[in-house]
Amino acid sequence: MTNFNFKSSGKKFGRSENNKTTIKNNIDDELEPFGILTPLQLSQDDKSSLFKMSFDITEQIRDNLRNLLLTSPGERLGRYDYGAGLRDLTFEMIAQNDDYESKIMEVISENVGKYMPYVNLKTLTTEDVKIETMSSDRPLAKLILEIKYEVPALSLTNQKIVLVLYVAG
Repeated sequence: MTNFNFKSSGKKFGRSENNKTTIKNNIDDELEPFGILTPLQLSQDDKSSLFKMSFDITEQIRDNLRNLLLTSPGERLGRYDYGAGLRDLTFEMIAQNDDYESKIMEVISENVGKYMPYVNLKTLTTEDVKIETMSSDRPLAKLILEIKYEVPALSLTNQKIVLVLYVAG
């Protein structure tokens, strides 16, 4: 039978009066990243490895939500149904349907509920901007989506993400 002493496990955080080291300072120095930020960027700091990493949970949730909304189903390897497919949806809906906002919100709600259930969606605001082109038979539009959300488990309120989608008709 082996006895294990918990005092010998883990890292030791010094708390001496001479160097004023605190447990909090040691823990802050040892922060682990939450994930890789996108778009991928080479790291310029000592904390990240090859790519720039996220050390803030709020920033990582926003990045994950943006990726979920801008990914089309079938685009992510190994997860054929991942993604809201907003680009494809807006391409079809904006030209044919005046009530495309409700369809967009339905798709966003379904995907966030499936892949990020800890996020509560609050409001969706859309702005449709027509862009003049040289060719009148192929109109171009810019659709701006502002999505307000919160994460109750982390007490994050009044969060928002703005997506800009270009739609050709």
